[in-house]
Amino acid sequence: MASARPFRYRSVLGSRIGNMRRKKGLQTRLFSELSVKLTKVKPDLAGVVSCPLCLREFRLDAIKDLSEEHSVSSKLGGTGLTLTCRVCNNTGGTKLEKHLVSAMKAMDGPAGEDVLAAAWRNDKGRISANVQWRLGTKEAPVTIGIVGKASNPAAIDAARSQFFDGATFTLNFNFDFIPERYWKATLRAAYLTAFEVYGYEYVFSAGARQVRDVLDGKTPVPQKLVMEAFPHEEPSSQRIIMPTFLGGLGEFFVVLLRLVSKRTRYIAVLLSGKPGCDWDLLMSVNTNPRRIRIQTTPQDSASELYIGLGDDPISRLGG
Repeated sequence: MASARPFRYRSVLGSRIGNMRRKKGLQTRLFSELSVKLTKVKPDLAGVVSCPLCLREFRLDAIKDLSEEHSVSSKLGGTGLTLTCRVCNNTGGTKLEKHLVSAMKAMDGPAGEDVLAAAWRNDKGRISANVQWRLGTKEAPVTIGIVGKASNPAAIDAARSQFFDGATFTLNFNFDFIPERYWKATLRAAYLTAFEVYGYEYVFSAGARQVRDVLDGKTPVPQKLVMEAFPHEEPSSQRIIMPTFLGGLGEFFVVLLRLVSKRTRYIAVLLSGKPGCDWDLLMSVNTNPRRIRIQTTPQDSASELYIGLGDDPISRLGG
């Protein structure tokens, strides 16, 4: 038995070293790719990568200050990878990602595909519960499960006498996200998707600067840039950006995000184009989204994709 421990230790250590080498190799590859893209826009910056969010510049010897980031969170099925600086990833990506993931989970609850966190109070205190919101039939009943560790024991005991025919009680649901941060998270994901497709040509444009001002908190978050999308068939690519032109508004992008939780949802984000645009005019596109249908040919596809749009799904949760 004594000889088995060193072997297991070496095995785990070897696995960790292998993962570190693979991660470093991925970072180096991404650095090389982004460096080439940057020199196409700024020829004097050879061997340099600029963070697409804060525009700070990094040379290869400072690669440890960069980190891989998914444009769409890997927790929601995102696969596209790029490099951002660790500061932007930690202060923006991680904090905002939580609200995007929680928003998708919250929408799964009313659809009966995940539990809803809820609570109610009586004279003895607070009771936490998980609600399974289904059809309400014998085969698929609505159930309320008490979370004992998160509840006041005295309140649970008191609740036993409060359940009788005709009794009423109020459940408060906790969706665990802030709508403004959800909107900002979708805008950030759309921005990084545009960076993946257009590179630094977009990052150094007037439109991208407008987006960064929102992400940095310099301007308020536009609330009508996000809509639910309904592709008529499964898109052939996870990265779909539809350049669109409207009289008086100029160029803007419709970015299609594929988000996977208990179910797959598509979110369309309106993003200012390279020349920039008026946010108020851009939000006017969302006046009646149910009347909008987009036709586009996705990357690596020979056939057109038809996409219908709907209202912002968060508005249905009272956001």
